[in-house]
Amino acid sequence: MDIDTLREHVRQDRLRLTLHARREMAAARLCEAEVRESILCGEMTATEPGRLGPKYRVQGGTFYTNRVVESVCALQFDEDADDTYLVLVTVFERKRKPRGRSR
Repeated sequence: MDIDTLREHVRQDRLRLTLHARREMAAARLCEAEVRESILCGEMTATEPGRLGPKYRVQGGTFYTNRVVESVCALQFDEDADDTYLVLVTVFERKRKPRGRSR
């Protein structure tokens, strides 16, 4: 799996958010547009085994709010729709590292 496949799911509006992801977004005051942007502009940082298949970590920045967002998502097949969806399992904001003074 590559980042382009995940991005294509976001572009085609085939992104589903779990209740947990929605709660985490609310706690971090992240909107769905920021999460989508972070996936579209971000990089896949890891692939992890999951209970129902691999999970993918994506980290990306947002342009207008200048935040770093990390998402954990998985691809899921929907038999009724005969299609796959990108399921957002959880999401959180990564704090930017403070820049040190150069000497």
